[in-house]
Amino acid sequence: MWGLVEMLDRFELTTFSKSINGLFAFSLVGLIIFQSFELFLLSRSRLQLVQQKSAQHPAAVFAASLISYARSLSESEPPKDQAILELRSWSSRLLHLMGATTERTELGQIALAAAAALQERDTQIDILIDDLGWSLFEHGDPDTAISNIGEALRMIENRLVSSPGDVVALGAKVKALRHLANIESRNKDLPSARADIGTARAAASNLSGAERDLHLAQLDHSEAEIILTAINKSVGPTGQVDPSGTQSALLNEASRLAECAETVFHGLSDHEREVKALKTKVDLLVHDTRKEKFREADARLRRLQREVARELR
Repeated sequence: MWGLVEMLDRFELTTFSKSINGLFAFSLVGLIIFQSFELFLLSRSRLQLVQQKSAQHPAAVFAASLISYARSLSESEPPKDQAILELRSWSSRLLHLMGATTERTELGQIALAAAAALQERDTQIDILIDDLGWSLFEHGDPDTAISNIGEALRMIENRLVSSPGDVVALGAKVKALRHLANIESRNKDLPSARADIGTARAAASNLSGAERDLHLAQLDHSEAEIILTAINKSVGPTGQVDPSGTQSALLNEASRLAECAETVFHGLSDHEREVKALKTKVDLLVHDTRKEKFREADARLRRLQREVARELR
């Protein structure tokens, strides 16, 4: 800086007055330049720190990158609709397992527009039920979730009018009814909530084979969860159920439902759902006075959770 001042003086370009004010101005400008350089270095080090923190959370980086790529596909001219649907088809459940509800919902919104453009009715229904239905409920927006699932059900019913035996539409209907039953059970009494599960079971009876078994197992798990919620409200999360009371029979029934679901999921090698069903059973057995069953199920749950965690890495 001093060299710059000397050069300007050499060419008779006045920079600072030859007084105490000029010295003060020179010092102030020097300090500003020094601090500006410090701020530049600080901003660079802060950016590096953010990048390092992001590198420590690969799941978050993956989810953000996936959404960024989906946006780029939708914003290209023309939009790459088929690529968007393929991206969503393999990543939606993965985002669900990761707990990335925000990213799953945004991807669903992008994919819904692509499916509408390509007139992919089955994909639209699937997105409305899962990505913009259950995911929105998990994200804290049950009203919009119910509305979207209701729209999917209307599309399904229109399909079934012309094709009553459409297996894809029947499976989607069972899933939609199950999600609605789970969401709406928060505002219903136990008999009404279980009746909604019964409606979904009746729809599942029109299916066959492994698909029917999977849907019925999911309904068993959902009903066990609904009963668990009711018991928790009655006695608290860790309260004991009177072995001679009516809730004891209810607890035993819910435990049986969770165990049936767990067995089916195990047979289908669906370990993520198997863990969820076993976790529900353990939470139910907390209320049982016979603690040997709880200890056995809890030990099995911990072992299975470790195995599933290794598979997802």
